[in-house]
Amino acid sequence: MTLLSILAAIQFPILERIPLFGDAAVSPHGLGIAIGFGLGAVLMIKRAQKRGLGHVHEANISEAIQEMLTRSAVGAILGARGFYVLTHLSDFEGRWHETLYAWQGGLTFLGGVAGAIGLAVPFARKKGWRMDMLLDSAAPGMALGLAVGRIGDLIIGDHIGAPTDFPLAWKCTGNFWVRATNSFGSVDPLPYPSGGAPTAGCFDVAVHHTALYDFGAALIVLLVLLAMERKRWFDGAFISAWVFIYGALRFTSDFARQDKTWFGLTGSQWALVGAATAVALWLLRNKPWKREDWAWDLAFDHPWKNPAYNAETGRIPGPQSSHVAVTAGPGVADPDAPASSETDDTDLPTSASASASEAEPSESAIDSPTTVEPSVPEPGETLFGDRRELGHHGTEAPDVDADSPPPAAAAQEAPFVAPARLESSDAIETSEPGESVEESESGESVEQPVTPEAAPTVDAPDTAATDTAATTEPLEPAAPSQPSVPSGLDALGVGPEANVTRSTSTQPKMATRPRRPRGTSGT
Repeated sequence: MTLLSILAAIQFPILERIPLFGDAAVSPHGLGIAIGFGLGAVLMIKRAQKRGLGHVHEANISEAIQEMLTRSAVGAILGARGFYVLTHLSDFEGRWHETLYAWQGGLTFLGGVAGAIGLAVPFARKKGWRMDMLLDSAAPGMALGLAVGRIGDLIIGDHIGAPTDFPLAWKCTGNFWVRATNSFGSVDPLPYPSGGAPTAGCFDVAVHHTALYDFGAALIVLLVLLAMERKRWFDGAFISAWVFIYGALRFTSDFARQDKTWFGLTGSQWALVGAATAVALWLLRNKPWKREDWAWDLAFDHPWKNPAYNAETGRIPGPQSSHVAVTAGPGVADPDAPASSETDDTDLPTSASASASEAEPSESAIDSPTTVEPSVPEPGETLFGDRRELGHHGTEAPDVDADSPPPAAAAQEAPFVAPARLESSDAIETSEPGESVEESESGESVEQPVTPEAAPTVDAPDTAATDTAATTEPLEPAAPSQPSVPSGLDALGVGPEANVTRSTSTQPKMATRPRRPRGTSGT
């Protein structure tokens, strides 16, 4: 037995109605549409939960789609009936009230699709959803729903064509519904009317069954879409494939359908031409394959699935981390940086990521000098207490732990009193590196070595002391790492080229005061 002989033997009975009680009966065609709509909705929800509905966060995608499908179901009924009536106006002349009798049959699939989308668009736009992503999720469900719905057409013997000897022709063997009594029974096939073109019924000849062709086309589209899901695709790819593949198959099979035509094409064929043209223009205009944010990427770790996703910025706001910008030198935080209670440890050196209880100033932070712009301190103000001038000479220093107290803060705990201003412009001298200046009770200037461990602060000179010759003691070799204060009036920050260099050590510092020239009288 060949394949053609098997296909040529396609024959089965029909059940035009399912009797309930009295004259009430249910059409298997309507049941097929309802079941197909439900199964398609389930498939759509599962795809949408992976893909999303748009570049917005939706807390409960399943409930949101069910709310939309409630509107789409109403639109599908109105569209399916309305499109059928529009293409069969002559059948309702003189009885226009019957246009509302949708339960008697007369529904079109493409009209239902158009009506469902028509009522879904306003709802989706209000929610901020994207139609390309929404229709991509709906495409497999539409193919499945169409296949199940066509099973109902096969059961009632709807959408038949002219007699043919085509291998896929179908022959009815009987009807299990008795119309006269609205009951189950057995009715033999009717003779095919001569000169007529029935679109439904059970006849004694083999005819084209376009519902069977459409059932096969829906299965092909469904299998193609399921195969496409194994790869990454741009938004709009699935609904485009649905329109082009199903459109081509349905456009071909409609030539076997006995239906009204306009310029040689049925209403469904013209609708398919319009849909394919619209999709092609959309693809050429938007070029969605050039975008990078494809929703179907197999990973499905989309940012818009995060509740914190911001649709306006297209980003997920992360923890607000503040970076400690240190420009004043090692161990000194930038005073111009905004205060923050959080610190990103990833931007700090490894040595500075320890806890505040264990962090101590490093050797480089103690010994590295920092240059500041000259300033004349006011009486009672510390010489280095003002940090506003720190770090504006382009000197970049490594970051430090924000929890460690800056040296400037430690220095403020033991403020240094600025030296008194000089009243004369006589040249003055300052101590060399490693020296400190003290004055004896008799007013003599005494040079003493200075060590990093102790740097005592010297009281202001007694102006009533008598003039004596200054004596000095032998000095130790100067430590090369100790800072120095330039000589002249610049040491006080009043000269034109004043430049004060200090250490950023957290140890208390000595306020250096000028030394009077030896052999001169005090004022």
